[in-house]
Amino acid sequence: MTDQLWAVYDTVAEVYDEIGPAFFKPVGSRLVGHAAVAPGECILDIGTGRGAVLFPAAAATGPDGEVTGIDLAPRMIRFLQGDIDRRGTVNARAVVMDGRAPTFAPRTFDLITASMSLPLVPDHPATLANYARLLRPGGRIALAVPGAVTEGDGSQIALEFFQRAMRDFAATDAAAGTADALDAADEADAITRHLRGAGFVEPRVVVEDVPLVAASGEEFVRWTYAQGLRLFWDMIPQERRPDLERQLAAELDTRRDADGRIRLTNPVCFIVATSPDASQEHRTS
Repeated sequence: MTDQLWAVYDTVAEVYDEIGPAFFKPVGSRLVGHAAVAPGECILDIGTGRGAVLFPAAAATGPDGEVTGIDLAPRMIRFLQGDIDRRGTVNARAVVMDGRAPTFAPRTFDLITASMSLPLVPDHPATLANYARLLRPGGRIALAVPGAVTEGDGSQIALEFFQRAMRDFAATDAAAGTADALDAADEADAITRHLRGAGFVEPRVVVEDVPLVAASGEEFVRWTYAQGLRLFWDMIPQERRPDLERQLAAELDTRRDADGRIRLTNPVCFIVATSPDASQEHRTS
């Protein structure tokens, strides 16, 4: 499903993280905080999107540091580079590159970040081993991944809806199988194991609820078309989508609060670990 997903991100690049409820930007800012970015650091942001991590990281590392954002979607990188140029962020750049095996020299970076992108990669052990080689001694990796959802969470509402839609209306058997894949449990424990397997030390996990506020169910539905969930809409026959859009919007509208807004939460796991070389350097110093 990876190739399909990258194609979706290329399609939605112009509106990605630009319309609907604010989610990816708050997650990116929190991830930069958990990573404790220091002035002058050289940072690689993987699956950079429209810069949810890149811009706060560039501000934190300052003029003596640098942030390189990579993404496999060419249109995403084109729009991001335009954003960088318009903002005058001189210590950041955007590059089209496969985040599974970035082609930089070993020990290039002080910090690698990946916000909500690692779950899209099929082979975590190999990918994390590739990242470990890119870090300098004492470097860090900082990840944001979906947390375990519970009833009433924004993620749970959307995922349960798409599970039903995939099974009841999906155009292909493959789409029905995708519905089963949406049952994935909390990935933080597995990713932490894979980090240790790649040699990273002292992984720390913090779970935080990130608010997801929409003006209406209709706005939330538009938002699902402007990010990775677009993949599931694309699997549903086009003639069936309007009815399903109305169903999802109506379901969400029942959750409006006193001021008419829909306020949901999404649990996010922030994971920070240290380069494998760090402990060896410490032992030999």
